[in-house]
Parts: sequence; structure tokens; C-alpha cells
Amino acid sequence: MKDNTIGDERPAQDPRIVEAMEACRPGSNDLSDPALAFLATELAARAELDGLFERLQRTDGVLADVFQDVPVPEGLEDRILAHLAAGRAASSDSGPKKGPGLICRNGPEGASHKLNLVPFSAHRRRISRRLWLAVGAATAVAASVLIAVLLHSQAPAQYTGQEVLELAIDLFNTPSSEPWQTAAPPRAYPLSPDVVVVPQPRWRRVHGFLGCRAVAFDMSTPGGTQATLYVVKCSVAGLPTEPPLRPSLRTGGRSTSAWQSGSLVYVLVVRGEARGYKRLLNLPRGPVA
Repeated sequence: MKDNTIGDERPAQDPRIVEAMEACRPGSNDLSDPALAFLATELAARAELDGLFERLQRTDGVLADVFQDVPVPEGLEDRILAHLAAGRAASSDSGPKKGPGLICRNGPEGASHKLNLVPFSAHRRRISRRLWLAVGAATAVAASVLIAVLLHSQAPAQYTGQEVLELAIDLFNTPSSEPWQTAAPPRAYPLSPDVVVVPQPRWRRVHGFLGCRAVAFDMSTPGGTQATLYVVKCSVAGLPTEPPLRPSLRTGGRSTSAWQSGSLVYVLVVRGEARGYKRLLNLPRGPVA
């Protein structure tokens, strides 16, 4: 019986799921489109799809940026237009020509008309050859860039701890059209044991944060503390392995810290000052500055 696996021993995915993933634009809310509802359901239910979706999103984003910068060979447009004009002129030229041709019999007298097609065909071949050489040069440039991108697309962008905090605050302040969900979150993005679990935590997917897929948990408490815990599958050098007792960054009425736990980065953003931040930590409590 044929094994349904690919070269790296992972199960081959349903082509319909892969095509739907490829249709999702990086950083967009395409998963909220009703036509992609089945993909959102599959992603929520199958943690093994997360890695594939992340790679596709990251590669698509890099390719889109790179191909915007691929230069068009100088004079390519003028050469293409000139070749097309020459082809039209040659095809409309009905003057006498030498060489073998096609005999057509028509007219009231049944006269023979010798239509010499060889010169035009040769001219057309020369045009095509020059045209494809020009287009091929542009394609070669794009292909070389594509190869370089694909070779390095697996390497995630590097962020500093400060950048992580600032990006998380920007994300917290930006309204999202991705709906909150109360179903069980993806197993690959668990809540941190260092954070107090609020009753019935809601979650939603986040696309593009730190160049990776992420999950955001609504950590708002009955006491009025509004906060979001972001869970990102990536590594950031220099982060602590547990949340600090005091926020690492306090700005614009937001208290924020980030820490690394295995292959996951956790970022806690709290609306308000340090006291509300500390209420959400599952750590020994002490005086808050």
C-alpha cells in the first residue's frame, strides 16, 4: 500500500488545503472570508498545519517585497513595441517578393497568386528570438533573486527585545477584524503557566507578528484589567525565560513584557500601569514600584 508521505516523512497535505493557504495574503484577514472558512476550521483543529502555513506566509511576504524591486532592462518596452510594429508592417506588405511561397488560386479568372511567406516568417523568427532574449534577461534576473529568496526564506527576521515590546504595543492599539473565539485554542500555542488564567479566555489568530503566525489571548479580568497575551512560535535572543516582576516597557498607558519559553515567545500587554500588569502574573507577589 502506498505511503502518503513526502520526502521529509511528513504526511502529504490535501491539495485543497494547500491551495487555500497559498490564497491567503501575508498580514491579511483572508481567513475571515466565508470562502476560506473550511481552512480556518482546519487550522484551529490541526496544530500540525501551523508550520506549513507560517512558511507559506513568510515566503509569500518576502517574494512580494523582492519582486517589487526587480529592475526592468533598460529600453525593453521600446524594443517590444518596435518589434511588434515591424511585425505588423511586414505582414501588411503585399509587394513582390522573391523566393518560394504559397500558391493561392482565387479571383474570377482563377488566376494564380504567389504569396511569398518565407521572408516574413524569417523576420518573425528574428523578432521572436530578439524579443525572447530581452524577456529572458529580465526573467534571469528575477529567477536569480527568487533562488536567493528561497534559500534564505526559512531564516526568520531577527528582532531585539525592545522591538518586540514596541511591535506588541502597536498591535494591541490596532483594532483587529479577526473575531475572538471561545473554542479550544491550537495546541501549539498554549497559555503560559506564568500568567494567571482568566475565566473563559478568548483567543484569535494573529498574522505577521514578528514575521510569524501567532495567537492572541484576551486576558481581561472581571476587575477591569484589560490585557492581551501574544503567543508566537519563534526565538528572540536576549529575552528572559520568565516574565519580570515589573513591566519591561511602560509607555502610552501600556505595561509590557516579553519572555522566551522553549520555542515560544510570550508578550503580555496590559492597559494601565504596573499594578494591573502584576495582577496577571502567576508569580510570588511583592511590592510594586
